[in-house]
Amino acid sequence: MEPQQPIQPQQPQQPETPQPLVQPAIPTQPITPTPQPMATPTPPMMSANSGGGKSKKGLVIVMVVVGVLVLVGIGAGAYFLLTGSSSPASSITNAVKGSSDVQDRSDGTLDVSNLIEDKQTSLKNQDIKAKLNQQVNLSDGTSFMITKVERNYVSDSKYVKAAAGKELVKVSVVVGNRLKSGTVYATSGMFKATNAAGGSITAEFLSKDDVADAIVGTSIDPGKQLAGVVIYEVDSGEAIQAISVTNKYKNYTTEETIEVKGTVSLQ
Repeated sequence: MEPQQPIQPQQPQQPETPQPLVQPAIPTQPITPTPQPMATPTPPMMSANSGGGKSKKGLVIVMVVVGVLVLVGIGAGAYFLLTGSSSPASSITNAVKGSSDVQDRSDGTLDVSNLIEDKQTSLKNQDIKAKLNQQVNLSDGTSFMITKVERNYVSDSKYVKAAAGKELVKVSVVVGNRLKSGTVYATSGMFKATNAAGGSITAEFLSKDDVADAIVGTSIDPGKQLAGVVIYEVDSGEAIQAISVTNKYKNYTTEETIEVKGTVSLQ
């Protein structure tokens, strides 16, 4: 194929240098409950010792235990109030609430309503497996879905033609951004196809002039999504087994490489 003046897709922007995970800081001066309410039972406690009765001693012990529990409860409540969380675990996780790595979709659109607060702390190694019309949620905030595959595609453009012995395969995709801040960069080159032998097939470099709804280098804003098509040239009858998206990040503090990958099976 000889596309008219193809636009070379830009590579995904180098992510910001990840920062090491940091546990939320516990206040250095936690709120200490006012001691006056606890001073009230002091006279009975002292008088119980002077009385010498076992029942009074038992009462003293009960009152002490209750007082300690009250203090612990007040301290815990103050901590959760300051950290803005209902439990310690929720304050250190960036998992997408109410979502999962794979979501079934039936209307051809993505669910990008659950936004990630912090990309650096949400990143984790992933190797997600999905099927047609299933949304894949990568931990870097990228979501994507394959909705349709059309074999022997014939373009209206005279510049988008299959070579002899080849055929064009048009794949309809949707890309979305689940980040609360920052963009997700979408290109046709991010979608790598795999044939039956395990070989990689790269999408054709197209422009909007070649195919009006082609995925070209586009920045997607938070909570937004983009639908378009990606085109592959394969040997006639050659099967495309799967299409995958893989993004890699380097943590220069820990020297760790994080790979987020999602693969959609077409078989």
